[in-house]
Amino acid sequence: THGNGGAYPGQKLQRQRQRMAVYGDGDRGFAMTTALSIRQPWAWLIVNGYKNIENRTWSTGFRGSFLVHASKKIDCAGLEWVRLNCPDIVLPMVFETGGIVGSAEVVGIINTQRDGDFWFTGPYGFVLRNAHPLPFVPMLGSTGFFPTDYEEAP
Repeated sequence: THGNGGAYPGQKLQRQRQRMAVYGDGDRGFAMTTALSIRQPWAWLIVNGYKNIENRTWSTGFRGSFLVHASKKIDCAGLEWVRLNCPDIVLPMVFETGGIVGSAEVVGIINTQRDGDFWFTGPYGFVLRNAHPLPFVPMLGSTGFFPTDYEEAP
């Protein structure tokens, strides 16, 4: 190791900056806007008000608003599942990928199925509210919640 918990030089500082950007730094609050990469069609379903649970294999202490980043890859099996199980939802012919497509707010975490949680598959579900689409802005994604320098166009 390199004497810093197994991280290479610079990695520890980078992780520290990401945590500050996501969780804030005491009185200074949020330093940047936070985003979460989500594959299509799930990102579209969230920002258009259909899907109120984002499934993950990990939990988070994050609560609040975040940007929905559409990953470059499309979940083809998921798209087929939506077409079969949600025939009343009119999906777009082409999904925007590789950028910001909207925003939402994490208001809680669930780890068990509850009545009315159609979208929960677990093991963790981020409960979402106040989702809406935004004009597409190309941007590289990352894993987990990540900081961005996104500024909404005036």
